[in-house]
Amino acid sequence: MYSSLKKMWMKNKILLTTIGLGLLSALIGIIIVNLTSDYQIMDLGWNMFDYGIWVGLVSGFILLLINGTFIKTRFFKISQGFFALILIGAVLKILHWTTYSNLIMIIGIIGIIISYLLSFLKKPIKKRLDYIKLSWVIVGYTLSILSLMRIIRLELTELSNYILWLAIIEFSIIELKNKSHRTQKDNVHNGWISYRKSNLF
Repeated sequence: MYSSLKKMWMKNKILLTTIGLGLLSALIGIIIVNLTSDYQIMDLGWNMFDYGIWVGLVSGFILLLINGTFIKTRFFKISQGFFALILIGAVLKILHWTTYSNLIMIIGIIGIIISYLLSFLKKPIKKRLDYIKLSWVIVGYTLSILSLMRIIRLELTELSNYILWLAIIEFSIIELKNKSHRTQKDNVHNGWISYRKSNLF
């Protein structure tokens, strides 16, 4: 049990480090943009910002997914089927077979929302992070549908990224608290072992 928790912490540490590096890249990019008037260097700065944010979001999404309970439920397998529908719709759109592509993608998106909502309702204990993740799924995928239907501009779908960042920050705070708690327990455990050894010898 302890070994599996340690392995999970190592995975989380790698992903949290990647998120930190992504944010550092974004910060450096913003500094570069504000310190130069050279358009080529400014372009480099904006690229660093965009890629840094993208890396942070993708790493954060993976972090939340592997640490959540959704991936362990049957609803996750169902959502994979709906995700496959979205991919099929996207391929049809790329091939300019647009008659049913948007409809297929919308069905897939709605299916994922419903799958996640049902998984959320089944959870016996719901924490603040769970509500933030639910908000991200509902807002993010709903905005995607509205964008596909050309009701809103594509730029407005960025709103869901702010909610995802909120979830990442919330998880990071929880993880750091848990790490601190585990360190204290380890210190107590090691101290007890040292005490017993000193008494034995």
